[in-house]
Amino acid sequence: MGKRAIGYIRVSSVGGRSGPEYHTLEIQRASIERTARNNDYELVDVLTDEDQSGRSRNRPQFGIAMERILAGGADAIIVWKVSRFSRNWREAAEDVELLLDNGKDLLSEEGFDTASTGGRLMLRILFVLANWEHEVLGEHWEVIKTKAVRDRGSHLGAAPTGYLVGTGGVLIRDPETADLVVELFKARAAGVSWRELAEMLTQRKPRASRYTRKDVERIITNRVYLGETRWRDEVRTDAHEPLVSESRWRRANDVAVLEPPPRRRGARSREFPLTGWLRCSGCGRTMGGSVLQRSNNRTYSIYHCNRNGCDARQAISAPAAEEWAMGEAQALHASLVLRPVGGNDGQLERAHAALEEATVALHDLASVVVRRELGDDWLPMISRLREQKASAEQRVKEIRRKHGLLAHAVGWETLSEEDRWATLRSMAPLGALVRPVVGYRNPRARLSFIVDDEPDAVPDGEPT
Repeated sequence: MGKRAIGYIRVSSVGGRSGPEYHTLEIQRASIERTARNNDYELVDVLTDEDQSGRSRNRPQFGIAMERILAGGADAIIVWKVSRFSRNWREAAEDVELLLDNGKDLLSEEGFDTASTGGRLMLRILFVLANWEHEVLGEHWEVIKTKAVRDRGSHLGAAPTGYLVGTGGVLIRDPETADLVVELFKARAAGVSWRELAEMLTQRKPRASRYTRKDVERIITNRVYLGETRWRDEVRTDAHEPLVSESRWRRANDVAVLEPPPRRRGARSREFPLTGWLRCSGCGRTMGGSVLQRSNNRTYSIYHCNRNGCDARQAISAPAAEEWAMGEAQALHASLVLRPVGGNDGQLERAHAALEEATVALHDLASVVVRRELGDDWLPMISRLREQKASAEQRVKEIRRKHGLLAHAVGWETLSEEDRWATLRSMAPLGALVRPVVGYRNPRARLSFIVDDEPDAVPDGEPT
């Protein structure tokens, strides 16, 4: 089977208009096809990203191309220029190393050879130049936009409600919506609520979805209606015709209206950090959290079993369960911190040595010279070494967790709340059981850790 390649095209675009580095799809595709022919590659596919910056690695088709190549779907990725591959030289270096480590290649019409030291040096220089070119273009656009605001009063971006974009980007009054904006300012200055203003806007200027409070707030707080336009720190106060006066704008923004607070979205707005860690003693399934509202409008937070077929479904107060769990976590953490390090009979040292050995061997094998010498044997050897390194890393983690070394030098008071819950789960990975205890009114008496030597603590059943 001959060598196969995937072509990659990237086109930048700004605001729907062609930027200074816009290149047509046809130019890039023709270049990729020539490069494939000249290097005896079969072009199996060409993937395209449009409206995507080269500074970002998170490009949909770029990610697909890399995944397919690393999975063995092709032997190389071909681009028109390295600036199409990436304009971030640090991330580009990582991606190229990933390709080379897996026996893949990067090709372009610029003619570098990644198999040679000089070719790899030229590739790095080209990436640095692409990064520099992007920064120069960014500075160029910043200057252009600043001058457009300062000299012409141009508005950058889409025209806000009440205006249209005229010659040179200067806003002009929209005869259909300008009066509506003026009415919104008058109504707000008179004390009309945000909800009523949103309803007024929905009726007068319909769209697919109803307007919300935030939509109206964006209009009332926008100084563009005073005739201003801005870009970064550059502000021009007489850029276009104002729709409202300074005094009316201030009255609309300073008005005090008695409005009900925004409604909370659903009852699950509270966080339940013990979800999936607490277990019901009736069925052994994990428990989730809910906020209940009673007829007296008081709310109660609980953890409860969600299994409909459970004969003894348990529920417990969320604040009480979390107070108990946090106290137990602090006590366990203190016992680990005060306990001397050691007692692992040299296991940790040996695991670290194995990890270091695998890391060094992997680094040596990643050399391009070694790769050429080993030929077809290189890829299976580096795959085995990666497996050995991953296994050694896991072994180190297991030993440290077993002997409490992860939390040894970390004070409880320095941990964030999120880290404290994570510490609890790492120290008690099996969770805690919620039992029905007769004669106890304190709900914390119903909780107990699940440990390895309690085979009957959790009834049979798949955890949810």
